[in-house]
Amino acid sequence: MKRFSIMVAVLGLALGTPVLTLAQTGNAKAEQQVRELVNSLNQALIKADVPTLNKIFADEFTIIRPNGMAVGKADAVKDVESGKTKFESIEASDSNVHIYGNTAVMTTLENTSAQIGGHPISGQARNSYVCVKRGGRWIVVLRQITPVLPPRTEASTGK
Repeated sequence: MKRFSIMVAVLGLALGTPVLTLAQTGNAKAEQQVRELVNSLNQALIKADVPTLNKIFADEFTIIRPNGMAVGKADAVKDVESGKTKFESIEASDSNVHIYGNTAVMTTLENTSAQIGGHPISGQARNSYVCVKRGGRWIVVLRQITPVLPPRTEASTGK
């Protein structure tokens, strides 16, 4: 009986490993696709490439800007198209992607230089992206930008 249990366990591992490997391979491919999507998004923002933005953003896309304001796709694209929002550079690092079926969550640390309403801005922000796979391709449904603030010193806290 003990021998039978060991054989069943070994057989289960042998048969289960290819399934696990296949799932990991599928997730690795999806993770790479999402990374490429976000890279394409950032390049489209820098180039003010409106057709690409319209393709990458879902119709229900929402961006939550650093000031907490939620803006839909039409307004976000219009701001880039009009030049109200102009990106000069976006450098992403420290990225993580998690796949949940046809949904992905990606976080990045981005150094950005831009002009917003004619005012120059630059700095670091943590970005969160929620992407979904529709019609065989990944699109962005949500982006949230959270500024990274410098560490507080004793002088700034009044201590």
